[in-house]
Amino acid sequence: MELERLVSRLLAKDPAQRPDSAGVWDALKKISDRHFGATPPRRGPDLAHDIYVSQAEATDGAIIPLRITVQA
Repeated sequence: MELERLVSRLLAKDPAQRPDSAGVWDALKKISDRHFGATPPRRGPDLAHDIYVSQAEATDGAIIPLRITVQA
């Protein structure tokens, strides 16, 4: 919700209504501190699997690599 409000402010039609760079960083820091506290979020280990696709499936970049992480 907070992040949505910040993005809405960043996308304001009137440039005078948009926050400056320092305001954006302050808002992001407050959101991060409120949700994660002093401990930054930790990334889980990567999981790797072989995926086999046919030539037809891979045509025109239809296959997009996906990285999945798990929380330990």
